[in-house]
Amino acid sequence: MINIKKIQSKKTVLTKPQKNLILQSSICDRDKELKSVLNLFKGSISVCDLESIKTKYKDQYDLLSSADAVNEMIEVSSKEWRSKEYKETTNQPCELCGNPHSKEKFIILNLFNHNEMLVGSSCIKKFPHLDNNLYNITTDEYAKLIKSHQIDKIERIINFDKRFNCGNITFKEWKNKYDSYEISLPTDYDKDFINILRKSKSIYTSYVSRKISELDLNKFTGCLKEYEWFVKKCEKFVHENSTDKYICTKSIENFLINTPERKGILNMIKETAKIRKDMAKYVCKKEFIKRFEDRIMDIFSKYNLVLKQITDEIIQFEYKYKTFDTLLLQCSLKEFTMKFSNIFYDMNVLNKGDIFDTLFITINRSNINRFIEILNHILKNTKYYFYIDYDMYEREEIELRTSNTKKFTTIDMDIIYTFNKVLYLEMNESKQILMDYINSVKVWSNTKDKDKYDIGAIDKVWSTDSY
Repeated sequence: MINIKKIQSKKTVLTKPQKNLILQSSICDRDKELKSVLNLFKGSISVCDLESIKTKYKDQYDLLSSADAVNEMIEVSSKEWRSKEYKETTNQPCELCGNPHSKEKFIILNLFNHNEMLVGSSCIKKFPHLDNNLYNITTDEYAKLIKSHQIDKIERIINFDKRFNCGNITFKEWKNKYDSYEISLPTDYDKDFINILRKSKSIYTSYVSRKISELDLNKFTGCLKEYEWFVKKCEKFVHENSTDKYICTKSIENFLINTPERKGILNMIKETAKIRKDMAKYVCKKEFIKRFEDRIMDIFSKYNLVLKQITDEIIQFEYKYKTFDTLLLQCSLKEFTMKFSNIFYDMNVLNKGDIFDTLFITINRSNINRFIEILNHILKNTKYYFYIDYDMYEREEIELRTSNTKKFTTIDMDIIYTFNKVLYLEMNESKQILMDYINSVKVWSNTKDKDKYDIGAIDKVWSTDSY
């Protein structure tokens, strides 16, 4: 049998590199007791190891026992460090893991306490929050160039970085910044950015590959100015449009991209980054619809419908029919925008027929019961009524019964969704709709026959007998 407790006790709390990085970080300058406790352990620290400090160092035990606290320590500590310089091949062990065989090592610097450590490139990669940018390329890329003896290329990378404070990592940062705008930017902006990025990368790559001279490198200054101007242009657009109800956003973009039949719509929206009236019916996304929540509430309240909620999938209303309990009606966001998106643009072309043909009864037991009460109210003074119980609800069936002849017919619950019109028509018209359906029913059964085969009834008979 697997011993779960034994396995959990061996679980690592801090690896050796994590522990050593924290020891040299500012948290241990502030918390001397934490530093003392971490120094008690030679290598990594496991759950089992923590038992040895439980009594003497209660606060540190609680801290290290919390996975969230440990992860926070690792992240905060690693953010304090950045790569400083490459260290020529050395047999000195990595100060994080202790491995002497790692040939590509770098000096990393703590920006808070100015501690330095000699660290192998593989250990640097273990800390995603550690700044591994060296001359605007990653330490991993730098190590590969060293391995392949591309010294001239390295010198040009360093020279470019010193001159422009720019390189491969900078281009990634430009891309990340452009992608980070929450609202969409027009297609022309996309094209401008691609051109600036392509031109900048081309000059950089050509220079480090010795394809252009130092004189030609001056052209890069123009790229930097062009990028600065472009960023201002983007931020101006964002500032002026971020509160616009019709602006497209990156999340709406992603929604349209992931819906194959709507990709063409996105291309049209991107021309101005605004969602026009003729496009709105395809943007069936909660984020967009909720911008017009007040408008929806105002328009639908005229038809006795109160907006209850908008989820990722549906929009739901409460409807009060005469003195009956409130009914829940809903439809998918796709159906809603297809039928009613015009109201987002202050157009009030709605009628009861459109509304109640689109909304349907929310499927839950109490709501179905309420609707059946309304149907039976309409059928008052006729010999017919609808009936449902728990078992029938589970089977998604209802019964249409007669009150005097004891006849009934079983029908699919779905049929009641075709009766939505009764919620807004005059009583006589509503009754006529129901009677037209009832008159179309051809097969009726007798309740006496039903009782013969009622499993529940048989069970009751047998349960009364004694052994």
